Amino acid sequence: MKYKIVTSGTSKEVTLDRLSRSLRPQSEIYSIQKDGEVYLGLISNKALVIFATEFADYAIKNYAKRDLRIAEVCLSLTRRWIEDDSSVSKEELRTAASAAYAAANAAANAAANAAAYAADAAAYAAADYAAAYAADAANAADAAAYATGKDRDGEFIRQGEFILDFLRSGRHLFNI
Repeated sequence: MKYKIVTSGTSKEVTLDRLSRSLRPQSEIYSIQKDGEVYLGLISNKALVIFATEFADYAIKNYAKRDLRIAEVCLSLTRRWIEDDSSVSKEELRTAASAAYAAANAAANAAANAAAYAADAAAYAAADYAAAYAADAANAADAAAYATGKDRDGEFIRQGEFILDFLRSGRHLFNI
């Protein structure tokens, strides 16, 4: 199945495995069906942070080869920001992201990188950077999957399915 993403008047078609790396703030997502298009929803900056956080959490739980407490702290702060964006400062998020990047580099662990990208996405949620960090989190989760011998395409498909489930559940309506 194909999907159409419309951002700032520009549209592009993507497959499920490209969805997580193709979103931008204010992207409208459509499912392309035989009899037309079905509108699925609008992606906010906060939704991009949610995606990055979930991709990182999955990577840590399923692909990390060692304990990544620093990355988990980073995700915890990001989740706190998702619940209330005034509860965590941009500086706190950036500090947590820097620590997770350092842990990832020291341990050669892409799962920790994914957590750092999630925190950066939250720190920059008001700007277009959130999309880049969310895509980076998707790619880092893929790299973590690959490092443990898992199917890369399978990871991107899993991410795409998560996004579609998120839109179908209506959660995006509360994260604008």
